[in-house]
Amino acid sequence: MEEKKPHARAALLFGLFGILVALVCGVLFGWIGGSVAFLFGLIAFGLGRQSRKRTEKEKGKGGIATGVIAILFAVGVSLTLIFGAGKIGEIAEQKGFPLIAKHVRALSEGIVGLMIEIDKENEGLAKAHAELQELKKK
Repeated sequence: MEEKKPHARAALLFGLFGILVALVCGVLFGWIGGSVAFLFGLIAFGLGRQSRKRTEKEKGKGGIATGVIAILFAVGVSLTLIFGAGKIGEIAEQKGFPLIAKHVRALSEGIVGLMIEIDKENEGLAKAHAELQELKKK
């Protein structure tokens, strides 16, 4: 039998996937994973609303709810990693959670270290490019 309300199921799946991406990829890849999760949340919310309109408010609640949760998780994880990882580590250590503090600090330092390495590589590439241009002129 053909399903007459495919948007409700798709909305729920996009929302659940958005939550998963926010929690896993958001933590591992920072704002990039958070951005992907945010998009999945928006898609889930939109499909859920569309399903609710088509079915006279019978279906789509799950998609709307999971979409909103995915959006909130995505924003929360991204902002935490961008602005507050160091502060969260300090609070965790003060409250007696040294293991959490250690991992949050490592994550924060890893992100900053990665950004520094990328800057160094870009500088090296710019120097190599300038040298190549000089050689081409000769």
